[in-house]
Amino acid sequence: MKSAKLNIISDSDKPELERKYRILGDNFEKRVHVLNEIYRFVLEDPDHFTTLDLPPHALMFDELLLSSAQRPTTIKPLHHRLYWSTETLSGYQTNGQAAAEFRTERILGKNCWEQVVKISEFIGKAKTLQRREISYLLDNFGINISILPENVKKPIKKILGNATLKPVACLQGQGMPVLYHPNGCPEIVCEIKFDLGIGHSFDGFKIDITEIEVEVKEFAPEVDQKEIEVIFDNAEEFLNNAFPGSIVSTTVSKPAPLFRHLQDWKAKDLNAFRAAYKALPLNYWAAPGAL
Repeated sequence: MKSAKLNIISDSDKPELERKYRILGDNFEKRVHVLNEIYRFVLEDPDHFTTLDLPPHALMFDELLLSSAQRPTTIKPLHHRLYWSTETLSGYQTNGQAAAEFRTERILGKNCWEQVVKISEFIGKAKTLQRREISYLLDNFGINISILPENVKKPIKKILGNATLKPVACLQGQGMPVLYHPNGCPEIVCEIKFDLGIGHSFDGFKIDITEIEVEVKEFAPEVDQKEIEVIFDNAEEFLNNAFPGSIVSTTVSKPAPLFRHLQDWKAKDLNAFRAAYKALPLNYWAAPGAL
């Protein structure tokens, strides 16, 4: 499929600081149940997870409005995210982790696509993921490397060369984000997001996802990295105390198991993998019966 020229509607370039946790359980249904229980706990917790209907944020609002307002939580609609890579799976390590991750998602109601590129700055053994996230709203379907900032474009080109990118994996899911002030601190806004989904690679391999992400969204200039790490530690302690044995820290991105599977397939039967990749159309995930 030949896509139309991709024009930028808007863009964003920001650092991302977050911790991720997998939900433990014997099967997907049990893990979803635990996820929902933790979600309800966070909404009711008045201590660490001070949601934005409570002081200090709510001090500026009329009490009559506060008594009538719904809780400050958003349940996002089901999303359909495509993850792109080259025939050599450039940018992905043999364990499936990404040094550079390319994602597109149709934005409902805006008649556009969001292209997100995440550059991992540090993973290692640290709990806190540090990634640079560059996103663009584009007026059409596809990937456009040329619009990236120059200080990103060069290392990306080094990884990818001039190879074609195709959507080799798809994640279908839903997120439930809750904004909060950690311990009521007005200088910091965090988000705890509850993710569930099903992931597919283009050969039919499938995974399920039940995760929690804690991300620092805003903080005052005087807040340093050590304070942020303490905030992450406190959130983890609250969750572990309330739900012992239910979560485990992870630095694995959501599509990593799918790319690990593709790396294994490529290592076992390179010719079959190359032939399948060559036959993969750009619009595969939009075609009936693709999943």
